[in-house]
Amino acid sequence: ERRLAAIRELARLLKPGGMALVYVWAMEQEYKNQKSKYLKEKHLSKDKDKESGTGMSQRLLDDQKHDRSSQGSACSDRLLGDSEDKGCAAKPVADSRLPVHTNRTSFHSQDMLVPWHLKGGIKKKGAGVDEVSLAGCKESQEVSPVFHRYYHVFREGELEAACRSLDCVRILKSYYDQGNWCVVLEKL
Repeated sequence: ERRLAAIRELARLLKPGGMALVYVWAMEQEYKNQKSKYLKEKHLSKDKDKESGTGMSQRLLDDQKHDRSSQGSACSDRLLGDSEDKGCAAKPVADSRLPVHTNRTSFHSQDMLVPWHLKGGIKKKGAGVDEVSLAGCKESQEVSPVFHRYYHVFREGELEAACRSLDCVRILKSYYDQGNWCVVLEKL
């Protein structure tokens, strides 16, 4: 329902004849015997993880169902089951545990939590002037906060079917592009 509502809202914002381009992550990260750039760049991401220490953070996130440490955000913890706090917009659902996606890997579930690493500065004193060092650098003693965002990954034909179910738009073009399903819509 929410995905349909999002497409309906896109259409509402368009003038008649106006067009919108919708890109969504594809479940099929290998399509027509070719890996998407998302998977191809895995080795580069691993090297960055080793340098910045995010590889360790990701392993901690993967194990959080056993040990809820400060690596995750309050909202993602509640999404994973503890939905007592009214400040989090998540509603409890029976057995609402969602897998946490590992960056640059194939998708194993259509509904998941995707880690988002907050990039920011941590102030440190230096020569009488405040300097900002990026979180994750060797000088930084603190780990950047990690938040989890819900994401639904679309299978082939799913986005098109959702668009076709609305009578206010028509599909001008649909295609696969580097791990994404894409449609160009026109408002009727």
